[in-house]
Amino acid sequence: MKFHVTARTFENITEQKEIQELQKMLGKKINQLKSSDSMIDGGVFVDQRGAYFILECDSEKELFELITPMQDFSHIEVHPLIAFNIVQEFFEKNIATAGSMN
Repeated sequence: MKFHVTARTFENITEQKEIQELQKMLGKKINQLKSSDSMIDGGVFVDQRGAYFILECDSEKELFELITPMQDFSHIEVHPLIAFNIVQEFFEKNIATAGSMN
């Protein structure tokens, strides 16, 4: 299953030393994700302190392991993704079913 993960850095991380430590830790995590088969895409936001990742994983445990320790210094949002073709099939089936009920 694919997930869109957003990580927004806590606003109270402002000290230069904290920022540098965070950048080192995040750099290692990004390299780990890039070298895995789980990261499909990712990048940072230009307008704020944060990043996004498109991850593919088979379980909640795998997802947790992929994003840890980012939740220690970021607000994390996770959204499961579904492809447009699957949604389109669902809509077509739903419309056909609704039409047959009239």
